[in-house]
Amino acid sequence: MRLSPFAKICVSSLLFFALFYPLYGGEKERAAKLCKEGNYKEASAILWNIIKNQEEELENRKKVIEFYRSEIERLEREKKEIGKGVEQATVNLDAARLFREGWKWQHKGIFDAKDEKEKREYLNKAVGIFRQIVVRYPQAEKADDAQFRLGRIYFAFLKEYGKAEVELRRLLEMYPDSEFVDEAKRMLEKLK
Repeated sequence: MRLSPFAKICVSSLLFFALFYPLYGGEKERAAKLCKEGNYKEASAILWNIIKNQEEELENRKKVIEFYRSEIERLEREKKEIGKGVEQATVNLDAARLFREGWKWQHKGIFDAKDEKEKREYLNKAVGIFRQIVVRYPQAEKADDAQFRLGRIYFAFLKEYGKAEVELRRLLEMYPDSEFVDEAKRMLEKLK
């Protein structure tokens, strides 16, 4: 079968396109052989099938790429969440260290102070540390406990009831789900 020069160019282009992609090796050689023999119709049919298969392969590769892209995005989101988790753990650790320090000064003020002046000094150190926790790390696990202790120190040990009320109300406002809410409410009732 004789083809026009245009058809030969088209078949040659198909052959080039098929050869450009490294897939379907045996079929490409067969098509090239058919072209040399002048059987352009059969060669073009083979090349067309190769191109169609390559289009399907490209579509499949696009799907794989899209899958990996979405997986990368998911992993990036998880990485951010892990980063937030690490950040929160660091906040909790720092707040816990401060809390232990504040608790130590509170304990010293309650049990180890020699006189009223030393008691106030130790308790005021504890107040300063607990306030640092609430201000620096308001989302830390110990933040509500620190806020409660501020109110409790003012209420029970320093007898500064106005400050106690402010701190206890702040606990109710900032940490309404805290385990210390009921006790804070009881103290506020006593302040009425």
